[in-house]
Amino acid sequence: MLLAFLIWESAGAVAFTYELNYDTASRVTSVVVDAVNSAVYDYRKNGQLLTVSILGNGVSPTQDTDSDGIPDIEDPDDDNDGLTDTEEEALGTDPLNQTPTATVTQTATK
Repeated sequence: MLLAFLIWESAGAVAFTYELNYDTASRVTSVVVDAVNSAVYDYRKNGQLLTVSILGNGVSPTQDTDSDGIPDIEDPDDDNDGLTDTEEEALGTDPLNQTPTATVTQTATK
């Protein structure tokens, strides 16, 4: 079964398509989001859900947060705010937020 969702974000609509796979007992066995991200469900013999394994990094291979034509998976600055994702992570800011905020502590020396 293929499900499609449309989610509105501040930058506009983002479409997501999920593929649901079932076993013979009509239980969901996996949810495939894209080529990278999915979830696999494992059941006990009595039908009780045992585990859910989340696979992937949560980033779609085609997701482009800043709409610059470079997918986030390849873009060194996902939100196009002038700081690379690595710099933002070191500062403790969100690499997907164009208006980063960080707490800066300065120690005075004599």
